[in-house]
Amino acid sequence: YSPACVHNGTIYFSDPAGKHNILSYDTKTDKTSVLYDCNSYLADVENGYAYYIDLSKNYSLVRLNMSNKTLELLYAPENGKVINYNVYGNKIFFHVEGGDNAGLYRMNVDGTQLEYVAVGEISGIHCTSRYTFFSYYEDQSTLYRIPTTAPITTIEEISIN
Repeated sequence: YSPACVHNGTIYFSDPAGKHNILSYDTKTDKTSVLYDCNSYLADVENGYAYYIDLSKNYSLVRLNMSNKTLELLYAPENGKVINYNVYGNKIFFHVEGGDNAGLYRMNVDGTQLEYVAVGEISGIHCTSRYTFFSYYEDQSTLYRIPTTAPITTIEEISIN
């Protein structure tokens, strides 16, 4: 099992075998239980919501309100599929693979203010309070950064000396 998120002593993850439900593992009681019955990938719990890629909805990015079990569709690619994402504060960065608009996107956690950030196939999305870093799949030796929450005016190439 590959843990996707740890919050308040509980590990949340998408079950890699079987139905891919979102599971929770309580580290205090050593007990695993189903948080939500779905076909998920890369489950992440943040601020009362479970975010995940819904494999049954053509690899769309969704979030589940954990208190009332309301499911919200945040982004559904017309073609291609969401294959990676990172939630940081009130922003989500995600990668759409394939299709006409492959690349890196940014939006608010509620699905508003969608921005197409970078064109192409992305490898890794890593957020800090100031910058979000990524590389392109075809050149993983070069690192790029953009502001995590501030307006994006340019994509900056980072040289590591």
